[in-house]
Amino acid sequence: MTGTTTNRIAAVRKAKKWSQQKLADALGVHWVTISKLERGRMQLTQDWLISISNALEVPAYRLLIDESDRYRVAVRGNIRDGGRIELFDKDEYVPVNDDLDEDIASSWFMFVGDWAWPHFRDGDLLRFNLRSGRLSDVLVGRICSMWIEEAHAVVIGVLERSVVEGKFDLRPFNDVPLRNVEAKFIEVAVEIHIHVRKAPDTRMQP
Repeated sequence: MTGTTTNRIAAVRKAKKWSQQKLADALGVHWVTISKLERGRMQLTQDWLISISNALEVPAYRLLIDESDRYRVAVRGNIRDGGRIELFDKDEYVPVNDDLDEDIASSWFMFVGDWAWPHFRDGDLLRFNLRSGRLSDVLVGRICSMWIEEAHAVVIGVLERSVVEGKFDLRPFNDVPLRNVEAKFIEVAVEIHIHVRKAPDTRMQP
């Protein structure tokens, strides 16, 4: 057993307004198991970490306490399955292991889940800069985010030429391409931060 809480499961759960029973039901376990995991009375194995992060819909690292975090970056939203961007009501400060650039003309977004693998994984960050003026060939083949009217969402993917003049195709990672879309509010990815995973300590406790 461990004498101190070594995870943030309870904090993340409460932020979602979930009870221990609701999380237990989502995982198919007894609520006492959740209580033991939260209090460090039960090993938080890699399997538990993945299951709980999936249930709470957060990157696994958010459930861990890491005193070595030195830097934080303001993230504006999550990148969900299919490249749809889910904006936060306010920026969320995420711990990173590098001193990353931030400016008023750019925005950081974070991948949730491994749906974009092998390109990106859970917890990876992309920084986008707003592209002003007329679009040019320099953006073709680059990772961009843009408002897609048909999807009623901001979507990220690789920008491609369309067969229709004045239109573009957007190819989200591991998803069906969006054809002949009008480029509105387009941003181009200018920096990538690969999240370094730190596996939980699964050694037997005395």
